[in-house]
Amino acid sequence: MASKRSHFLVVAAVFLSMLSCSAQETVVKVVPEYTLQSLRALAVEHNPTLKQAFQLIRGEEGKALQAGLWPNPTIAYAGEQIGLDGTAGEFQGGFLRQRIVTGGKLRLSRDKYEARADVARHNLTSQEFRVLNNVNSAYYELLAAEARLELHEDLYNLAKDRYKTIFELANIGKKNQAELRIAGANLQKARLDLFMTRNERKKARVQLEAVVGTPLGEDYLLLGKLAQDIPTVLPEWETMLANTLENSPQVLAALDKLRADEITLEREKREPIPDLLLEAGVGRNIVDHQTVYMAGVSLEIPLFDRNQGTIEQAEADLERQRAEVERVKLSLTRTFAQEYSHYLTRYKSVLDFQSTVLPRSEEAYRMQLQMYNKSRIDWLDVLNFQSEYLTNRVLMVDHLLNFHKRRIALEGFLLENGLQVPDSPTPPSHIDAVPKPR
Repeated sequence: MASKRSHFLVVAAVFLSMLSCSAQETVVKVVPEYTLQSLRALAVEHNPTLKQAFQLIRGEEGKALQAGLWPNPTIAYAGEQIGLDGTAGEFQGGFLRQRIVTGGKLRLSRDKYEARADVARHNLTSQEFRVLNNVNSAYYELLAAEARLELHEDLYNLAKDRYKTIFELANIGKKNQAELRIAGANLQKARLDLFMTRNERKKARVQLEAVVGTPLGEDYLLLGKLAQDIPTVLPEWETMLANTLENSPQVLAALDKLRADEITLEREKREPIPDLLLEAGVGRNIVDHQTVYMAGVSLEIPLFDRNQGTIEQAEADLERQRAEVERVKLSLTRTFAQEYSHYLTRYKSVLDFQSTVLPRSEEAYRMQLQMYNKSRIDWLDVLNFQSEYLTNRVLMVDHLLNFHKRRIALEGFLLENGLQVPDSPTPPSHIDAVPKPR
């Protein structure tokens, strides 16, 4: 009986242990994974600057609506000689007054702000490029930081191996204390490089989350490789520059600002055209006991103020904006030249490292390792070649990252900084300070 009870307890213990292990196995930590496309989609949804840029469009559309509205009519009561001889007066009545805007001023005012709304739409496109370019760059920066971290961990382990080897050789008199001290100094440098690389990786993760605009998780992973999207043939300088100057949202925004300023000048030239003020009313002549009517038309004579000063200011704004269009194009051309030069250099570096530098340094390291296995060279010689190979791989990571950053800049119309405040559709110092938009 005791034997059966003991057997039952053993079986129960095993069963409970299996249940415990099963429960532990079901607790699986889910690590978020992101592709470049998923990060771009998150940024479009969460980056606050895109919401700001969209609201700027709404603001200009609201101005266009307001600027094209007719003035409200005025309704009024009028009484004359009230209280004369204790009476209600001679006249009691009311009238309606309406200002008729002439010269197509309301239409021009509306057209001006619709052109500004078009500017705001181009600014939204610019902001989208800034955000997505920033996300692309931050994505590759994090991939590069993770690759560097892995390589610097190998370099640190290699430095420890070198120090240990020299320490052992120094103990048997084959290396001196100076060589041992240098090995210790190199080990400390490798440790510091690893520390810096870890900090760079953390910085890259935080910066990516910042431009995306939402937390990505504590231990999220990126899907993709740093060596992806390397073209076999580069676009021609002239083709890329022409596309930039023709389709850049900054150039298109400057041209729409120019159109808005042309409309503004025409609008201000129409301002002296007087509006008509129409009045009509009905009342009771109490003295004569008759219903009487009234009508009136008035207008302002532009004798002294013909809007001369504002017209001159609008002309100055227009000429300044013409110069601004050229300035934007020249600035893009200068920046393009610099970026394309770096683009070519980094592309050539990537190709050379892929085809020559890395294969040959790896081959040399493998050859040294084989010679060591045949006892023909020392272990330190193998470590030196391995260090050279790993260092070249670190340089390859830098070349790839800088190539991607130049490519992203050129394909994204040279726009950067996805957390920059969106550009205003109103050019600086332009006419815009009136009680009602016009």
